[in-house]
Formats: sequence, C-alpha cells, structure tokens
Amino acid sequence: MTSLVTAPSRGARTVRDQLATYLTAAFPPMIELVLDSWDIPAEEQGRYVVPAAIDNYEAQILDKWPYVAINVGTARNPRQVDHEPGGAPRYRWTYACRLILWVRCDGYQDTQKLRDDYGAMMRALLMAKPSLRVNAGTWPATQQPKTADFRVDPETMSEDYSDATPAKGDRWLAAAGCSFDLIREEGLWSAPVGTADSTSVTATLLPTGGA
Repeated sequence: MTSLVTAPSRGARTVRDQLATYLTAAFPPMIELVLDSWDIPAEEQGRYVVPAAIDNYEAQILDKWPYVAINVGTARNPRQVDHEPGGAPRYRWTYACRLILWVRCDGYQDTQKLRDDYGAMMRALLMAKPSLRVNAGTWPATQQPKTADFRVDPETMSEDYSDATPAKGDRWLAAAGCSFDLIREEGLWSAPVGTADSTSVTATLLPTGGA
C-alpha cells in the first residue's frame, strides 16, 4: 500500500533543538577567540567554558555551569510561501524565543563580569550567523539547516541582565537574557491523497499498417 503524506513539523521542539545544536557547536571557537582577544587575566580564563544547552527556563542546581536555558514562548503570523513536494502548503512562522545564560562564580563582582562576557558572546553568535549555520567541518553537513529554514531577526533582539544573587558559600549566580524572533519555514501536515493495494500495467500492441 502506498500513500502520499507530508508529516507535520515538530514546531517549537525543532526550534529549541536547532538553537541548542548551534550554540553547542559555535561556542567553543567563540570562547577561544575571546580568550585570545579580550583582556582576561590568566587566572580567570578557566571560568570560560562551553555552556550546556538545556530546555528549561529557570536556574537549577546542576553539576555543569554555565548553562543556557532555551525557551520558545509563542508561534505566530503564519504566512504561506510555497508548497511541499506532496502538495501540502509551506508556511513561514515567527517564533518568540528567549535564551537565559546562567553563570556561577565566586564573588559578586566576578560573577557580574562573567555574566556580561557570556551575554556579549551569545549576542555575537546570534547576530553573526542568524541562519544558525556554522563553518564547514564543525558539524556534519547532514545536520546543517537549510538557509531558508531558520533566521534570527536581529532587529527584534533585546537583552536583560539579572543582578548577582548569593548561592551556597561564596558562590553567586547571575543570568544574561536574550529575547528575539526566529523565522522558520515549515510544511503543513497533509492527509493521504490516495492509496493503492497493488499496481499493474497491461500492454496492448497497436495494429500496424501493411498488406
């Protein structure tokens, strides 16, 4: 039995997964760059590590710090832009996204500085590659998003920074938040157009002219 069906998009889950994949791949070269370029004392450079990307909104007690929490708040303004090969309409959606990057450090001032630096790196990553693509070789080509599939709209970006708050001992927590719209094209689910249990072809020779 055969059928022609377009599977539904996974919507917000796909957006969160792509943001997590991109940030995980793009942060290591960014950290390497800032350690070479910014005036960061040698004794503080060990604080600059790749953040874990998780699907959560608030600070948690984790073994790995820093980490970036990924949240998709709304999806709105669907506009039809094309059709899938099976005939289903293809829409461009606008997703309201928010990233919150949490840091933990010793001392109030050091925590504030670390928060600011990670916020600046996160901003640079989103604005430098709004398509959420990274340089060839950073991840397999099969995982690279199509250029039209994802696009961060930099004109919608806004940032906010929490004050450092005390945790256990001399540890402090602080967060840098970044909100933005992400545009994504995705196909709409379509029902089977038709089914067939089997197919067969019968050939009949046409008469030819002659005596």
